[in-house]
Amino acid sequence: MQLSLTRVIGEKAEHLFHLGATNGSNCRFFFYRADLLPDKSTDLIATKSASTYLEISWKHPKKTGVKLGTNISNSLTRYRLILLKDTMIVFDKTLEVTDKKPYNITNLVPYATYKVNVTAGNSEGFGRSTTATFRTAEDVPEGPPLNVQIVALSSSSLSVTWEPPDKKKTNGKIVSYTVCITHLENETCSMKYMIEEQRLDINNVKPGTKYYVRVLASTIVGSGCYSNVTWVFTNGLAPELSTKQIGNTLTYLLQNPNLEYRYFYVVAMKNVTEESRLPSNFKNTDLVTYSKAISSTQPMPYIAAVVSRRDFKPDFTLGHGENTTRRSNGENYYNGPLKIGTSYKIFQRVFINDQGDYYSTDWSPVAATAQKHKSSVA
Repeated sequence: MQLSLTRVIGEKAEHLFHLGATNGSNCRFFFYRADLLPDKSTDLIATKSASTYLEISWKHPKKTGVKLGTNISNSLTRYRLILLKDTMIVFDKTLEVTDKKPYNITNLVPYATYKVNVTAGNSEGFGRSTTATFRTAEDVPEGPPLNVQIVALSSSSLSVTWEPPDKKKTNGKIVSYTVCITHLENETCSMKYMIEEQRLDINNVKPGTKYYVRVLASTIVGSGCYSNVTWVFTNGLAPELSTKQIGNTLTYLLQNPNLEYRYFYVVAMKNVTEESRLPSNFKNTDLVTYSKAISSTQPMPYIAAVVSRRDFKPDFTLGHGENTTRRSNGENYYNGPLKIGTSYKIFQRVFINDQGDYYSTDWSPVAATAQKHKSSVA
């Protein structure tokens, strides 16, 4: 027997055989390659689905193909099992037909969609594949919320914001966040809040107090791990405005912090209705000198004075024209004259230690210097 030609008819391969005979006659048998190979497997299902594995089962094809050159049924010998995540093959294995089913595929990603291809094969090759799509179950998040930030809104309120965990580590749909507030870095939560949003405003906190915060995310399965701890001081109580005002100066009653501190700045600024920044929003590098502030076309916060703990006095007159010096670095701060008929406000920036930890007070009430008197004409 001699194979003389393989040709394609339509979409099927046709094998043409010549059977030689002593009388010189030729006989031709035609058969399709599709007849040689098994049909598609059926009933491809996931009998079990967990967060990291799928248990796959299927049924043998009804037709298993025939042996080459005959009409004799050809037994199944193997299956090829391919698993794809998106378009990437993550599992590719050929199984013996006698291997136990259902087949367990492990080390998968939680809450991920996988495409499964199963192809039956015999001694002639593999047929067409059966495809099904499955999703692994949810699990607890592997990663914490990201970019957790806590800021002081006032002497009595804080705001905490954060972003969801890394997408590769959410392991499901995030249904809630838990915000833990403490007075010490690693203590049990003194205040705990569960919220669906990614921002929490907390009221009724103590002024000039250090608060620590950490946040965790939860899926329907359970909670993940906490973020790293971050902290902030609430604002101190605002300086008060004195009833004693003389000329083009403004007098305030400063707050003497209850905490131990090294020194504080008295920061002054012209008041404009458009300026709504909180004292805690100003970085130290935003605080300028008096000369730079008066030369600017826009209001800028300037350091009018520096006060050490030993030199503290409650009365402070803004605009009295004196200098104060910070002893540790010799820097001078000028409490320069105020403009007449102009509104001002102040806050204190209190430095706790030499490492630069600080907090601010709330803004003082706004006060205006006296208007210029018009001279009378005789």
